[in-house]
Amino acid sequence: MDWKYKQFYSERVFQAPRVQVFEAARAFAADSLCWQVLDTAEGFEAKGFSFSHMATAKFHVVAASGGTKVDVELLVERAGPMGFMLVDLGGYYSGQIRK
Repeated sequence: MDWKYKQFYSERVFQAPRVQVFEAARAFAADSLCWQVLDTAEGFEAKGFSFSHMATAKFHVVAASGGTKVDVELLVERAGPMGFMLVDLGGYYSGQIRK
């Protein structure tokens, strides 16, 4: 068990071109979440706060048959101002990563 971070993972295929999916995901992280975004070779990395915990989301956006595949790895620091997160109560982060 990683005591510093709680890890979440999701992947999904979208029926749209890679550029369009990449721009939509990047805009969501930057504009809606107000997270800092840094482009990488296969996608981007976004950092910010989520429910008072520091979080890092790594997006890998690659072309796939029938569309574009997006893999998201979300690392959320367990310790935060509201206490220590041992489990994902109510499935908050699991739900957020599916969106």
